[in-house]
Amino acid sequence: DSTSNTFYLTGVQLEVGEKATEFEYEPFSITHEKCKRYYQELAIGSLYYASVTNSSDIYRSYELATTMRASPTIAVHSQFRYWSGGSGTNVTPTFGVGIDGLSNQSVTLYTESLSSGKGIHDGTFSADAEL
Repeated sequence: DSTSNTFYLTGVQLEVGEKATEFEYEPFSITHEKCKRYYQELAIGSLYYASVTNSSDIYRSYELATTMRASPTIAVHSQFRYWSGGSGTNVTPTFGVGIDGLSNQSVTLYTESLSSGKGIHDGTFSADAEL
């Protein structure tokens, strides 16, 4: 009778057909894994490549925790920086998404035209495959 009411619903289970079944409970960990099919966020910590000296590009793949329901859209959440011999320098990477023969999904981060690039310093990206 009013538009100022707020309703909170939990424990809803939709049924197909005319007969209701028992409510299905599942552990939080399983629900969490299912949610990762739609959205994941990855923080890249420091990845210093000691064997790379003054490289102009850096290439690195990151395996997603769970294969997503569709090819995700990749977005940068916090600035990526590359290590340039003593300090971090901002960089905007290019991303690619692939699935290997074992159905593991990965995101590839590629940067080029760097000055003395020795590794990715930090940054965060998300993979979004929501409906």
